[in-house]
Amino acid sequence: MPEERQEQTLPLETQTSTPLLAAPPERMLLPRVALGATLLGLSIFGGMALISATLPTLFERGASVQVAAVAAPLEVSHFADLKLEARSAYVFDASNDVALYTREPDAQLPLASITKVMIALAVSDVLSMDEMVTISREAVARGGGGLTYGETWRVRELIDLMLITSSNTAAEALREVAEAPLSVRYPDAPAGQATLTHMNARARELGMRSTFFLNPTGLDESATQAGAYGSARDVGTLFAYILRAKRDLFAGTARAEAVLGPINMPKREVYNTNTALADIPHLFMGKTGFTDLAGGNLAVAFDASEGRPIVVVVLGSSQEGRFTDVRTLTDAALKTLGTQAPKVVE
Repeated sequence: MPEERQEQTLPLETQTSTPLLAAPPERMLLPRVALGATLLGLSIFGGMALISATLPTLFERGASVQVAAVAAPLEVSHFADLKLEARSAYVFDASNDVALYTREPDAQLPLASITKVMIALAVSDVLSMDEMVTISREAVARGGGGLTYGETWRVRELIDLMLITSSNTAAEALREVAEAPLSVRYPDAPAGQATLTHMNARARELGMRSTFFLNPTGLDESATQAGAYGSARDVGTLFAYILRAKRDLFAGTARAEAVLGPINMPKREVYNTNTALADIPHLFMGKTGFTDLAGGNLAVAFDASEGRPIVVVVLGSSQEGRFTDVRTLTDAALKTLGTQAPKVVE
């Protein structure tokens, strides 16, 4: 049986409409009643014509569309009739802040290990990349292993390990070491919650309105409660910000494999959880996510042509379907933009 997934939604914003016609003036502008009546008739006739012409547009705006309008109309769109497993998808042209494709982009869904993108960003705000982190017994227990108690890592390599292999223990260790400096910034945060407080504050600063974090890993808290929630649009917003401000921090996620390790033990070869790497040209960064509640998630950012970064996000797919979905959306984006921005030939 398919696993149940919990979806939380935010209330829709109250919308107000602008009257199509202004109210008539209270005082008579012309002395003659006949002329006034004639003008009134013309005004009513013109108003009816304006309403008649406007109604189709209003109905069209109310319809649900998947391909967003763009600043300069694309000659051809290759996003029509795509078959995706994902419940939610978002393709964003970060070069001009335009959505190329959406499917339920604001649905609030479990983020799973895409959460680790935010904790990497949060700890980079307060930790030096050369600072040392010693793995604690508590981090190993909460993260489910993968690292050994007593290993000492540079922050830079521990972030790489966390993002490339999706290590939960690395995320817990980074949260622990960031607690002290972030407790100074958030003195009212509950004990042990300063890093999470900063992660949620960062989300609000970036305008990620559907996003909140309950733990630093994205692991499900229970059979019905995920460790983090957000929307595909929010993840796109986060990736677009990173492309502008923190791209180097996530460069390791574009590697299929790496040799990483602590300073007091042998290094080892590690492999990326993103199996779609080879199919995405000019990849800047990416992050996978998978839990029982989330299903399969994947977000990537790549250069469609020189200076044209594109972000693709899928949430609520399957473990393998997330890779197929991203390949499908990447291919559609490249074909669509190829009419305006040819691919870079190396």
